[in-house]
Amino acid sequence: MKETITLLSPLNDLVFKRIFTHIPVLKDFLMAVLGAPEDSFEGLTVTDPNLIPPAVDGKLAILDVKATTRSGEVFDIEIQVFRTAAMRARMLFYNWMLSTEQLGAGHNYGSLKPAVSIIISGDTFIREEKDCHNEYRILNVKSHKDFTNLFALHTLELSKLGVGAMSQELKDWLKFLTAKTKEDYMEAGLDNPAIAAAYKTLVDMCSDPVFRAEVKARQKAIWDYNSNHDIEGFRKEGREEGREEGREEGREEGREEILELIRQGYSA
Repeated sequence: MKETITLLSPLNDLVFKRIFTHIPVLKDFLMAVLGAPEDSFEGLTVTDPNLIPPAVDGKLAILDVKATTRSGEVFDIEIQVFRTAAMRARMLFYNWMLSTEQLGAGHNYGSLKPAVSIIISGDTFIREEKDCHNEYRILNVKSHKDFTNLFALHTLELSKLGVGAMSQELKDWLKFLTAKTKEDYMEAGLDNPAIAAAYKTLVDMCSDPVFRAEVKARQKAIWDYNSNHDIEGFRKEGREEGREEGREEGREEGREEILELIRQGYSA
């Protein structure tokens, strides 16, 4: 009898990195999120995810997936299953680092290229917005005209999946990320060659018992970390949220579904 392999969740950071460091997969995902044509990503290359601080005693940042184009545009894609305290500040810090590392000796400010951050969150952390996909830029609050194109931040909150307008291509990628069964993956647009390639990579890595053990150990470390850190940060958030009246049941149910998905994916 042929053994049935339980698929790991693409939302595990180790699984996610293996899938999205394949250039055709990464390019198609970026096209879907940014709504940009393929020629916008000429020379797309996955690069070292370590961001070295400008000061010797500065804070080191390690990104999930970092990539650059031939023109110098740089991308950071982060997977964050559970909401943590100061997530917004962390994403701003990462984006700032993407820009500052471009300024080596002899470089001037005019050489800076756009830095684009994308965070995929299993939990809700932009509570003031209803949509799953939100884009943030630097603009004039009166005229709404861009101040610069050097900064962009996209948030994809899977707990809000299905809420707000988005392209079919992006919907298919988010379905892929949240799929639980083979049937779910079939509905996630496997007719898209990039999603089909991502699915094949997922199946192949799930057949590796050593990698599955690494994923399980990684998930245990994440659960342990989340249970011992950010306590004060969440207390502060809780006090602030306590001043707001009510909560949307749909979002909370969506959050619970994502958490259950992760538990199943990691424990398999």
